[in-house]
Amino acid sequence: LCCTPAGFDYASVRRWTKNKNIFSNDLMILPVNHDNVHWCLVVVDVAARRLEYFDSIEGFSSNDFSHLLLDKVERYLHLEAEDKRVGAHMASVRWQHCVW
Repeated sequence: LCCTPAGFDYASVRRWTKNKNIFSNDLMILPVNHDNVHWCLVVVDVAARRLEYFDSIEGFSSNDFSHLLLDKVERYLHLEAEDKRVGAHMASVRWQHCVW
């Protein structure tokens, strides 16, 4: 998923989880490359409905970047839930965002 203001194209990535229910996992760990310079991490806590952003270099990623990234991950999760028909509750749930 590309974290740009233009967003992402779910149709291009939907096959990544063909025949998989990602929501059956307790946690999902998503390494994120930031501008080919630095790595950060997003943890999806499915049970708690929480998205957590971790960055080892305080201030490297702007607050705008972290929130934009979490918004994109949340949008992906909603589209994935709708596409895989895992239930209306997953497609409409609001995820808590945490930046560490």
